Amino acid sequence: MKRYEFFIPQHSSSSFFKPIRNKLDVIELLMKAIRLIYASYNYMPNKQDEKMILSVGKMSRLFFFSPGKYFSISFPFSVSENKEGVIEIASPHFELVGQELVSHVLSVISCKNFDSTCSIDFCDPIADREKDYDQNFWVFLKDLLMVEDGYIRYDIDKKNFKDYKARGEEAKHPLFHYDVFYTNKCTFKLGIDKRITEDELIDLLDITTDCKFLS
Repeated sequence: MKRYEFFIPQHSSSSFFKPIRNKLDVIELLMKAIRLIYASYNYMPNKQDEKMILSVGKMSRLFFFSPGKYFSISFPFSVSENKEGVIEIASPHFELVGQELVSHVLSVISCKNFDSTCSIDFCDPIADREKDYDQNFWVFLKDLLMVEDGYIRYDIDKKNFKDYKARGEEAKHPLFHYDVFYTNKCTFKLGIDKRITEDELIDLLDITTDCKFLS
């Protein structure tokens, strides 16, 4: 298992730790994570910075850590290092998932056409990039839309725990818990009885280590 650690500048923290509500939020997060990886070589970390870890092996995941909240999503790309030790990210359709590709993806998923009820409007910005940028743009974006994102979050939620406890329903919203999935019709909580460390979350999701058991 190869592990890479990156620091998230304070001015960028809100764009990484905002709520995940849908697949486009996940794709945006992935693209911003790639930008962070490429920018990390010119950044001097501050002790107040939050953290991102890329863990690559049989499991390939991104982990994000801030006080009281950790979460993870899958990382659907291959990772290598060049002769200078610089990380390079690739996909089946692009030998290098670089800054220009990242910018095109972010631009397309945030434009109003992408949310259109008309399929032609939806296709226009994608077709433009296939023609003017790279013919593999759509298959790359389609893979991102189709891939399983594997979202899980660990929370220490004092406010909601206090509110539920006041109603005698603290078991419905434990102080320490995992939130699995992110949409309202799918998400559920798994309560735990203690605070966990960053390494414990990574170990929980590492398929090469011993499984954890629910009692």
